[in-house]
Amino acid sequence: MSGDLQSGGFPPRTTEKNRGPRTALMNPWHRTYCVLLCLAGLLPVGCGDSDASQVPLHRTSGMITFGGKPLAGAIIMFHAVKRSSTTTDDPLPVPGATSQEDGSFSVSTFDPEDGMPEGEYYITVSCEDRSGGRQNDDDYPELLPTRYQNPATSGLKVKIVAGDNELKPLELFP
Repeated sequence: MSGDLQSGGFPPRTTEKNRGPRTALMNPWHRTYCVLLCLAGLLPVGCGDSDASQVPLHRTSGMITFGGKPLAGAIIMFHAVKRSSTTTDDPLPVPGATSQEDGSFSVSTFDPEDGMPEGEYYITVSCEDRSGGRQNDDDYPELLPTRYQNPATSGLKVKIVAGDNELKPLELFP
């Protein structure tokens, strides 16, 4: 065994002669300070209401068609014309929905089908064409014209008001 270990495999006790850099951690005031600092760092995580930063949401639903037929599996995103933020200055998530087999959809912002904030929105739509094979190893081709994936070119715009909103059908064409 090495001569610098005491019996039992423990390092030697710190004395005036062998004080090293680790003695600062042994100071009780230093340990107390470290514990308080760690606890202070956890306070913002554990306190407060998680819903406090949410803006009022209004249930929003609608229908979507492509070429006059219900469009299933479409991803519908609502992009605010004037971007606002929550009370903590964090940007709001982009509200969105996925259409059902009958073309119906309900918009979600924070939780499923919770609605979206008041305001004007440009709409983008994307939908995979699953009738054929995959283009790459994991991608299906896009079913819709590319103009529908850009808020500036989709031609789709809605205004959400306080209360429940049933949107006019979103009619897309090839």
